Amino acid sequence: MNELANATSPYLRQHAGNPVHWKSWSPELIREAALLGKPVLVSIGYSTCHWCHVMAHESFENPDVAGIMNRHFINIKIDREERPDLDAYFMTAVQAIGISGGWPLHCFLDGEGRPFYGGTYFPPVERYGRPSWSQVLLATADAFQHRSSELAERARRIASLVDAQMLLSRHGTSVQGLPDWENLCRNIMELADRDEGGFGHQPRFPQASLLRLLMRLRSSGAQASLVHHACFTLERMIGGGIFDQLAGGFCRYAVDGNWNVPHFEKMLYDHAQIVESLALAWQHSGNSLFRWAADRSIHFFENEMRHPAGYYFAAMDADSNGEEGAYYTWRTREIDGLLGEWEKPFWEVYASSPLDAMHPDLRVLRLKLGSGGEMPSVENILALDESRQRLLEERSRRLRPQSDQKGIVAWNAMLVSAYFSWYRVSGEEAYSIAGKRLLHTLLEHAFHSNGKLCRYLYDARPVGLAFLEDYAFLIKACIECHQLDFDQHYLERAQMLFDETIRLFKMSGSGLLRSNAAEHGQLPGNVVEWTDGNYPSANAVCCWAARQLAALTGAQVFVDFQRGILREVNELALQHPLASASWIGELLADQIGNPVLKTAMARDAWDQLRSHPIPEVSVVGDPGGDRRMMICAQGVCHPPVVDLAEGSHIIDRLHILRNR
Repeated sequence: MNELANATSPYLRQHAGNPVHWKSWSPELIREAALLGKPVLVSIGYSTCHWCHVMAHESFENPDVAGIMNRHFINIKIDREERPDLDAYFMTAVQAIGISGGWPLHCFLDGEGRPFYGGTYFPPVERYGRPSWSQVLLATADAFQHRSSELAERARRIASLVDAQMLLSRHGTSVQGLPDWENLCRNIMELADRDEGGFGHQPRFPQASLLRLLMRLRSSGAQASLVHHACFTLERMIGGGIFDQLAGGFCRYAVDGNWNVPHFEKMLYDHAQIVESLALAWQHSGNSLFRWAADRSIHFFENEMRHPAGYYFAAMDADSNGEEGAYYTWRTREIDGLLGEWEKPFWEVYASSPLDAMHPDLRVLRLKLGSGGEMPSVENILALDESRQRLLEERSRRLRPQSDQKGIVAWNAMLVSAYFSWYRVSGEEAYSIAGKRLLHTLLEHAFHSNGKLCRYLYDARPVGLAFLEDYAFLIKACIECHQLDFDQHYLERAQMLFDETIRLFKMSGSGLLRSNAAEHGQLPGNVVEWTDGNYPSANAVCCWAARQLAALTGAQVFVDFQRGILREVNELALQHPLASASWIGELLADQIGNPVLKTAMARDAWDQLRSHPIPEVSVVGDPGGDRRMMICAQGVCHPPVVDLAEGSHIIDRLHILRNR
């Protein structure tokens, strides 16, 4: 029978009515399957995933297909947002097989819980060059019964490949020497699309970690083209259909190469990272378009995605009425009929792109580029507020996409950091207040009665146990909050959380931390994520936190952790910069000497840092100090100054990247 009716996860509950005998993940199910002589089918997705919905309607709701699944398999449903460790392990396994990853994700496991085959979306009948789901099921069941030894060997080989990917420490990846920064920058920019922004080809993902790295490198004296490309990419994103031109907020990615036709779901982690990237871009360029887009996005999430308890929902679906983008797309004549006398000025600022070849009459709104590719001015955009409001009112009458109302700790903590980024670059108290309010909500509500950090909040109640990423991003938010005004409470919480992180996730013989803890239950293998995925590697965030805590406390344990974890990944990070942006930022900070600004006046320091930024700086309280500030880097503390302009010669040296 289907056992998902009592699940908390919205995604699992979406499948509670399927005729498939779905079960939630449990290591005991692997043993049960082995006793029954059946393979395990693991199906992973999330509640706002369009192709997950498609496959559910086509196959999982079909009694005949469900009958095949029930006869031949133990069927397990997993919410990738609820169990990121399982998702990471099985995604790596599918990629080791040679299949591109994505969701829905499917893995077939042997009696020891090891994957031997997998894939993503399978259609109900053979098409797109893919076999039907029923064909896959029957062929896999037959192979399991008649070629078990062959599949066991295949499973062992796949497990070995996954372990090799996860356990870097076993393969001697660390090297001596310093990065060749100029060569690294050239390698990154060789993959840049200088015509449309971003990197690579369609589909276009925001890759916010990489955009932030470009601006971190530029602020430290590397190629001037880096910050230009980051800002250009963000402009193109704001101008495209990936940005909701009416309500604000960014969609997960664009299916085309021009940012115009999005995959319409909106994820909190994208929102938080892009808003933080816009803060850096605004600081570098002063372009008011970045400020406008960030404010619109913040306004959207605060109005549409905020729980009354104060945390933010995980995502908004791409679909409504069973159709992707139905809530967002327009027919041109429909817009013209609504605008009336505003029609002509509206189309001077806006344009539209066809949804796809099958629906040429459905259009996606975007900004209209000038003859030289320039964006409309913010003043011209603001002049059309009444037009946008008319369209929003009409859109609000449509069936609104569903929201996944999980308040995931890691993703909410990312949003705290985004708010604090905007405070640091603008000085506006509203951003600081919003960030502290959200952080207070997490620290107040995201812990179980036994003191354990949860994975997410649902109906304002803690659910599940936190993973490494939840601890890492919450520690980061606490450290950033402390540095705003030196409130010791947040520093103490950061230290307590860091100690708990080491206790729960530390592995013997490695500087890297596991993604999950023993309390999450036994898995087929280790889960250790070192690359950036949809957001920065939790291990890299822990490295950042250790660097900051070393500066804030002087404790050697943090210095040792930072140095140890950097040694684990430095070679591979430099070989794969597009997948390792967060690590390269930490290598950068280490090379320029982990600069520290000591001061008794936090807000005065931040005011001055806006005019005289210090790359990768840690702002440290000096309780016995006066208005003077002291810059320390590379093991040397320089004479204190009242105005950072007096220390410009010190800052200038930190802005020059060179091999030492």
